[in-house]
This record gives sequence, C-alpha cells and structure tokens, in this order.
Amino acid sequence: MRVLVLHGPNMNLLGEREPGVYGHATLEEIDTRIGERSRHLGAEVRTFQSNHEGALIDRLHAERRWADGILFNPGALTHYAWSLRDAVAAVSLPCIEVHLSDVSKREPWRHLSVLADVRAALCAGRGLDSYLEALELLLEIAPGPERDADEVVALLAERLAHPDDRRVLAGELAQIIRRSGRFRWVGLYDVGPAEVEVLGWAGPGPPVHPRFPVSEGLTAVAVSSERSVVVQDVRGDPRYLPTLEGTRAEAIFPVSAGTRVVGTLDVESANAQAFTAERFRWLERCVEGLGPFWKTG
Repeated sequence: MRVLVLHGPNMNLLGEREPGVYGHATLEEIDTRIGERSRHLGAEVRTFQSNHEGALIDRLHAERRWADGILFNPGALTHYAWSLRDAVAAVSLPCIEVHLSDVSKREPWRHLSVLADVRAALCAGRGLDSYLEALELLLEIAPGPERDADEVVALLAERLAHPDDRRVLAGELAQIIRRSGRFRWVGLYDVGPAEVEVLGWAGPGPPVHPRFPVSEGLTAVAVSSERSVVVQDVRGDPRYLPTLEGTRAEAIFPVSAGTRVVGTLDVESANAQAFTAERFRWLERCVEGLGPFWKTG
C-alpha cells in the first residue's frame, strides 16, 4: 500500500514548539518513525509539510494517482480551511486525520474539523504514536484481506508444524492473522472451566484483562453458545469487556475439542462495522486452520 502523509502549518517547528503540548519529537524524527513502521508493515510512504493551504492541496492533487490512502494533520487549518475538505473529497482516497494533541480537550475553536465528514477515522492525543496508529489503521481498512484464506491457513499450518513454547507459538500465529487480514489486534486465548487466559497476542499492546472469568464479556456469549460473536460497535454493548483502548469492533471465534470450548480467537478493529461478511468468512476459515493449536495443547 502507498501512503501519502501530509503535515500542515507549524509542524516544521516541532521539537521546539510548545513541547508540553506537542512533545519533543521533531518533524524529521516523526517522518523517520513513520518510514520505519511502514517498511515493517510492507507499505510505501511519501511525506510532505507546508505552512500553506494551497501547497497542501497541490501535493494532494499531484499524488492522487500514486497514493492508496492519506494520513493528514492539517494543524490549525483543520478548523477553518474548507478547501482541504473539498480536496480530500475530490481525490476519493481513504483519509485518516491525525493530531499529536487531543484537540477535543483543548480550546473550543479546535473542536471543529473540516475533515469530519470525509475522513475514515481520527487518531489524536498520543503524540508521535498518533501517526503510527493511523498508519496501521489505514492499512487495516484497505479493501479486502491481504492474503486469501487458503494461503493464510497454509502459513498457520507451516508454523504449527514446528513445536515451540505455547505462548511464543500463540503470539506468532496471532501475528500471521493480524498481518494477513490487517487487523488492529488479534489474541489467542485458552478457555478453562472457570477462567479465560490470553496465550499470545499481536497488536499495539497487551490486553487490559489477560485473565478473566469465563462468565464475563463477549467471550462468555461465544463459549456458552459455541458460536462466533461479532459486535460491530462495542461502545453500545454492555457485555463488552475492554481489551485494548480504541477498539470499536470485536469478533470472537470459539474453538471446541470434544464436548467443550477450549479456546477462542479474538479479533479487534478500531473501525466500527469492520467485520463484513467477507471478512467474517475469511476469519472462520482461519479458525479452522488454528484448530490443531488447541487440540495438541
């Protein structure tokens, strides 16, 4: 995937500009970290900064045939430069709005974003990590899984053929699914008679609850029904047990051995409505490939 990163006014002064608000990282350091992460994720990135509204529009127009998606931090232009909104709408590329600070908790005039109705998502308030999260999210929402299900099952089988510490193996299996499907977070859990415990995960961070009662959360529904559970926006579901900050959609797939559920695959996205019918079928096929992990455990 090819990603265009646009930085707006005053970003060239990062590192010396209000470090209490914007942090100590310079723009060069931010671009370097974006480049490192993009190479790790298999993406190609071009970056551009300008203090001028028209220059940002011109670069967006010039790169529209090259780019597959946009990370855009318009700076203060976010709050009044409607021509930027029209430019993003005109190129019809998925755009994630990025801010180093949490603009929702700052001055009231910063609460308006001209990109609100044309952006795919907003990543803000985490400093340099706002850009890195946005990059991963943009790759996740690109059309369709990166690999077809049969190819992923083959990768899982190849890894399962080489025994290892179960936690190490679980983490690597989760990483295969996460990268192949471009999901935000993937975890493999053991399900016991009383508790559920994470064995391995892949994503921005560990789960908030690495161990919890089998009667709690959406996992309880999947285990008791022995059926997959998908919630397209967890913010409105009281059954949701938080796993990772920023999760919007979650899918849990139970794995049975004999007469009971012995494990689950937990897949999470920062995008509401992320689990389309195509993605759900893709994941069900992957779960079939994961079966031996629990059956031999």
